[in-house]
Amino acid sequence: ENAGFAGSELSRIKNDPVRCAKFKPYLDLLPKGDGLDNAIFFPKDLLALTEWPLLIKETEERLETLRKTFTDTTLGFAGGTWDDFLWGVFQVESRVFTIYEDRQDFSGGKVGTKYAVPLIDMFNHDSNSLHELKCTKDGFFKIIAGKRIAPGQEVTFVYG
Repeated sequence: ENAGFAGSELSRIKNDPVRCAKFKPYLDLLPKGDGLDNAIFFPKDLLALTEWPLLIKETEERLETLRKTFTDTTLGFAGGTWDDFLWGVFQVESRVFTIYEDRQDFSGGKVGTKYAVPLIDMFNHDSNSLHELKCTKDGFFKIIAGKRIAPGQEVTFVYG
């Protein structure tokens, strides 16, 4: 539930010239930090304008957890910035899917597994798409074409 540790590591890779070189083509595709669309990036006054107490409370709790994680990680110890850390958290969270199983846990809740899917954000949502995202039993993801795809054509699928 806390993407801070993975986000911290991604930020460290991005800021380390040697490690970054290996992942540069992928890192160049990621959003740079402007306009990241997640409530944790909203200033308090903008968050208050949502007039949604549950969102405000959950966002404040997440930020508290993330601040502690930032302080506890090597990124925080090495002088990394809070903005770099949040960038990494966003990159991780925007590429994670939870796949729920047809069973419940001991408390009656749905059982789900989180999967990080690099480049998944390169696909757009279309509720009328004939293409499907499938997860195999060994954890690999595939886009299954529901119709012929022409060269250069955008590939979309239904997010949920």
